Amino acid sequence: MLKRCGHDAVAVSSGPAALKLLEAARPSVIVLDMMMPGMHGLEVLRRVRADAGVRDVPVIVYSADHTPHTEQQAREGGAQEFMVKGVVPWNRLCDMITRYAAG
Repeated sequence: MLKRCGHDAVAVSSGPAALKLLEAARPSVIVLDMMMPGMHGLEVLRRVRADAGVRDVPVIVYSADHTPHTEQQAREGGAQEFMVKGVVPWNRLCDMITRYAAG
């Protein structure tokens, strides 16, 4: 869907796969789910923020895991935005990605 919005997007299916991909590529924006196989999104976010190569890349959390505690932890961990799947319209996510990618 991100490609239809004009973005060059790469998707992975797990937290460890995301971290592996980030070893080889530096994206302009990271869209992160909280509920992934192999590693919770908060752990992925923690590792992203600890990695000098990608720590300054904007992170948009887009997840169905919308508890106040999870959102607070994500924001404290360095996520710029927290958007809820199924509540936030898809075009709003695309607009947010465009805004952060433009710097």
